Amino acid sequence: MLQQISIANEIGIPSSKSALLIGYQAITNTAARIAFGRLVNNPRMDKIVSVQIMGLMLAVNATLFPLAKTYSSLVVYVVVFGCFDGSLAVMFGMGTLHIVGERLAGRAFGNLCFAAAIGNVLGPPVAG
Repeated sequence: MLQQISIANEIGIPSSKSALLIGYQAITNTAARIAFGRLVNNPRMDKIVSVQIMGLMLAVNATLFPLAKTYSSLVVYVVVFGCFDGSLAVMFGMGTLHIVGERLAGRAFGNLCFAAAIGNVLGPPVAG
């Protein structure tokens, strides 16, 4: 997320405004976790399709990021990112429980966290 501040500064947005991008992302992330947690707890909501939609929206948002050349477009990017990232964070636990059931939920969630940690550890050195 911090790269958005430096990118905003590179396109001529003052540091005082670009620093607010993190705040916008944090607020929408928190609100999305609360709202989506309540929404997806509804038994009529398909949890697997929800995860797929969230992943698609995050991918589309990231794909369109290079087109963000104004402050308002960067705000839209961080708000959309915060919303769907917060929603996806809620679904890690709920989705795992839904897929494997209560009996295997602990082991499955541990494996999920381990797999995510590999990318978090190896990603930055590989990316440079």
